[in-house]
Amino acid sequence: MIVYSHRRSGTHLLIEHIYHCFGIKPKKFHLEPNEKQKNNNRVIYIVRDGRDVLNSCFHWWNDSGESRVCFIKDTFNQLSFSQYLRGVEVPTYREKRDFVGQPTNVHPIEMQTGLFRDPIQYWIDHITHGIYVKQYPWVRFENLVNNPERVMHVLSDVLNLKMVRPPHRIDKLVGFHPRKGKIGDHKNLFTQDDLDYFEQRAGDLMTKLGYES
Repeated sequence: MIVYSHRRSGTHLLIEHIYHCFGIKPKKFHLEPNEKQKNNNRVIYIVRDGRDVLNSCFHWWNDSGESRVCFIKDTFNQLSFSQYLRGVEVPTYREKRDFVGQPTNVHPIEMQTGLFRDPIQYWIDHITHGIYVKQYPWVRFENLVNNPERVMHVLSDVLNLKMVRPPHRIDKLVGFHPRKGKIGDHKNLFTQDDLDYFEQRAGDLMTKLGYES
């Protein structure tokens, strides 16, 4: 089984729930797995409010930039969230030949196409491709947090999986450099101008996904 998602969308939380309920440890993908990687694996997509995703991404790059992508740390030290939201140029692998130890957990294509240069559009494209083009079964992060029992029972029916343990809430932090995935946490970073800008860019998709402005 594969959990496919945009970064900071609750990927590890869904993995933990699936492992607990079904005894299956899914693999994690942030870029779409190819046919060989799928190899008959079921793919599940997880969606989170894009405002909370980008809020969490900004904290993540700031907090772990030195260890994960060492050559962006200086950029993020001087960057406001509003600037990040509107896109920023950072050095790419090709431009920074002298840095040692290429990280294995950050893909060049993400660095060079959207996570920084247009993070809102990258989120839009990721979601659209995953659930509307490929039509993978998908879960809303907020539903998983608020009612994991219902979500896991639905997954059991959709994927025809037998539960080995009943669903329960997972309150511990999971994943790499985890942060508590608070719903609505974006309110601590987004200004009204930021909210208006995000709504202008992603409002249609947010409505389609069932999120309120």
